[in-house]
Amino acid sequence: IMLAAVFGGMLMGIGLGMVVRAGATTGGTDMVAGILHDFLPSFSIPMILLVIDGMVILVAALYFSVEAGLYALLACFVSSKAMDTVIKGVNTAMQFTIITAEKEKIVNRILYDMNRGCTDISATGTYSGKPVGMLLCVVPRLEAAVVLKVCQGHDAPHGLKNHAAALSTVRAVRSPLGDKLLTAKAQRAVSAPPRFHQHLGQINKFQDNTPANLIKGL
Repeated sequence: IMLAAVFGGMLMGIGLGMVVRAGATTGGTDMVAGILHDFLPSFSIPMILLVIDGMVILVAALYFSVEAGLYALLACFVSSKAMDTVIKGVNTAMQFTIITAEKEKIVNRILYDMNRGCTDISATGTYSGKPVGMLLCVVPRLEAAVVLKVCQGHDAPHGLKNHAAALSTVRAVRSPLGDKLLTAKAQRAVSAPPRFHQHLGQINKFQDNTPANLIKGL
């Protein structure tokens, strides 16, 4: 029964997620959840659906079996998680907001050791009234532990191990409509000056005029 509740809830969540992501409805409680989501946008549809189905299951458990009700709640919980993953997508990353007095050292670690980019944001401490270093960095989930070590001053080569620990906040972000995270090298290529792109276009034009391509044109 446990396996049926887990895998059944997962399959149900995947199906409901595909339906909601397509802008449709099954005509059941997911339609009610969609309507309530318009009035309560801070709560996701899977979360609202979990609350509605949970209330129905709790009432039914009073008349039938508490054990069956617990398995049904487990299935609904797994379903809501699977549904949320399908709706938001699986392209997740971690966003770091780093406040530090030694931002140059952390920037060098992120740029050259991790080959990632970050954004320098102007910030001022409200208590001291002095400018502080603030960095915004988004990295893949697998590289989050490396950034945490950088912020804490651990595992830092090139004599940076003793730099002051930074205050950092971490949150999971999803970008289903964006491109994959670019490395610092790729970002520099994208933001290259127009002369570079003009030169690259000339190279591509030269390659198009090779004998092999001219024969294909015939």
